[in-house]
Amino acid sequence: MAISLQKEQKISLEKSNGWNLKQIFVGVNWAAIEKKVIWRHKKVAIDLDASCIIFDANNEVIDTIYFRKLTTQGIKHSGDD
Repeated sequence: MAISLQKEQKISLEKSNGWNLKQIFVGVNWAAIEKKVIWRHKKVAIDLDASCIIFDANNEVIDTIYFRKLTTQGIKHSGDD
């Protein structure tokens, strides 16, 4: 099931049927933008980095995953394309 979110939009990952969530996969894509350069438009690449912050039940940070630290127990960041 694919979900497309807009800026500031949120979704709940809680299961309504009482099942435990076992896995999620997150894919991000950011197309090149066109930028006006004097007399023409030029496509400019965008570097989009995804991060994950893990919190405990008291909202204390347990770990952070990002492009320089790709794994922790139970989480794997696949890095750049």
